[in-house]
Amino acid sequence: MIPGSAPELRPRSSRPSLRKEPSLADAIRRFARDLRTEFAGEIARDARAFRKRVLHLFRTALPVDRGRPRLMAVTRATEMRAQGKCWRAIYAVCIAPDLRGDSRILAQSRLRGAVRARRRPEPAEVIRN
Repeated sequence: MIPGSAPELRPRSSRPSLRKEPSLADAIRRFARDLRTEFAGEIARDARAFRKRVLHLFRTALPVDRGRPRLMAVTRATEMRAQGKCWRAIYAVCIAPDLRGDSRILAQSRLRGAVRARRRPEPAEVIRN
């Protein structure tokens, strides 16, 4: 180095990183702390309902490709409802024909519920007057 000249600077990329890898547990703790701070009023009113809403929104924000695959029968029923098909026609395509009695009624009810759940907006998107 020449006296009176500026010191040589190394490019940033060559500097060793002092940051450690983010921990999932630390990220969750920060997230929970932020929720407790920002939504203290809602938590005080009904902590259980708040927790259920947070978990629902968190699950829907995560990818569903792995671990929780979509059922093809529900996908097909959703498409058929969008085309204006009646439930009787949908049941014929999406529910096994060998189901009888209470088992068939239960399968029909679950299919309708699953279709509703896919069409339902997230609770945060619901506008209340």
